Amino acid sequence: MKDLPVVYNYTSPLLFITDWLEYEKTRDEKLSLRKWAKILDIDTQDLFLVMAKKKKISSHMASKIAQKLHLDANEDTYLQVLINYENAKNLTEKKVLETVLLELAPFRGQTFCSSDQSIFSHWVHMAILSMLTVQGVNHSEETLSEALLIDIPKNTISAAIDRLLKLGIISKNGDGFLARNQNRVVSQNDAFKKSPHQYFQQVSELAEKAAELDVELREFQCFSMAINPENFQVYKDLIRGFREKLSALNEKEDSKQVYQFNFQAFPLSCNLKDNLKNFSRDAGEHHMIQEPAEKLI
Repeated sequence: MKDLPVVYNYTSPLLFITDWLEYEKTRDEKLSLRKWAKILDIDTQDLFLVMAKKKKISSHMASKIAQKLHLDANEDTYLQVLINYENAKNLTEKKVLETVLLELAPFRGQTFCSSDQSIFSHWVHMAILSMLTVQGVNHSEETLSEALLIDIPKNTISAAIDRLLKLGIISKNGDGFLARNQNRVVSQNDAFKKSPHQYFQQVSELAEKAAELDVELREFQCFSMAINPENFQVYKDLIRGFREKLSALNEKEDSKQVYQFNFQAFPLSCNLKDNLKNFSRDAGEHHMIQEPAEKLI
């Protein structure tokens, strides 16, 4: 199956949409342009003209496409800016928009977005890929196993390396040393199935063990705050943006050791305002009567 197109890899919005159509055809061989237009909820004639390069993609069409393809806010913005970049009237405008594109996608290049969620079935896959970014080292299964600070079975490491080799994310040269083929491996935002959930649980368990490390070797920041749940997407985008900035900094330094970074945000209470049903006074005491909240744990 074709890999899921990643919008940050594109400098042409039309090519991105064309590749998406080809990706969808691998899942539905009978998918036609007319049927896809209906799925995207856009005018069939407009889509035909766009694909034939007789009409430019409008911002309105791009928004509908982004919504149907489940692009997050940052990816949607990137696609919109990409359209403006292609339609720019002069070189000055293009240069300004190019700067915005680079800010939105500092990793444009070799990004692997796999439809095979098995690489997220165990944290060691990401650890191996991160170790392979360290330059000046001959990486092999033995050296990677010895470098890990967490004791895991060797057959788990072997299975992970075999899986990464089969997916083409890494390769082995004639001397038997391993190398990474992609700069970045991602799972489509908010499109998680069973495997990523296992990954999240595993790295949370690693964090629990790491809490015992010397404070000079770790940094833990945990807090709770009341927010408006209608703005939660904004908080998610800020967290994702901060991750991008960390990774951009990492690209500029001489890496030597692998660290695990976890960013999490989840509800601890129900929506107090919307669940409030009655407010009464009884002997000077306030009582809040609300519907029982579904418990997370």
